[in-house]
Amino acid sequence: MKQNGKNGFSLIEVLVATSILLIIVVMIGDIFNRSSSAWDSGYARAEGGMIVRGVLGTIQRELSSAVDGRLFGMSDPIQVSGSSVSFFCFKTSEKNERELHKVEFRWTGSEMKRSDTRYKNSGGSWTPDGGATDSVLYSEESDTANKTYYSAVFKFEKASMNDRESDYDLNDNGDQIVWNIPYLTVTVELTRTGHFTGVEAISLGPNGKWDGEGGEGDDIISR
Repeated sequence: MKQNGKNGFSLIEVLVATSILLIIVVMIGDIFNRSSSAWDSGYARAEGGMIVRGVLGTIQRELSSAVDGRLFGMSDPIQVSGSSVSFFCFKTSEKNERELHKVEFRWTGSEMKRSDTRYKNSGGSWTPDGGATDSVLYSEESDTANKTYYSAVFKFEKASMNDRESDYDLNDNGDQIVWNIPYLTVTVELTRTGHFTGVEAISLGPNGKWDGEGGEGDDIISR
């Protein structure tokens, strides 16, 4: 548009340009929103899987070397309650000797704890050889401090390969006749506790210096 020898834009042209700019901004914002949501969901799933794999992987490795606990004073091959599981297994020591250990995993409501006690044969019976070594596999308190995305609850349940649990027994000498191998079911309930909220961008302004949060300088913070 040209009036009185000067170039300019009509109101309609300005409105059209503004509308196009708004559409572009909305589209970019929607793309960013979708990207943030996808990142949030993917990160949360990865974290949940990491919690489950870390704890269950340790339990699985220990159980792979389990032996019938009734041979060492247990009432069952493995002892299971809703919040704990314990069993005997053989491990190789630093001197390349096989040692009997009793391992227990216990869920306290906020922590998954592991207890390991070494046993020795004394006078024909197996007794603890020293105190237990305790460790924590998962802790809700530390995870909360690290702003994780899930809260986990673990539950233990004993089952068997079939329903013939009465088929296994020990003879009068304490030797095992048949062991219908039991297996352990571990249920993990994950509850989402956090979300990715966005990013923070800071402009240092013309002076190129950070004046601090709430400063009176020319810095700009966008959240």
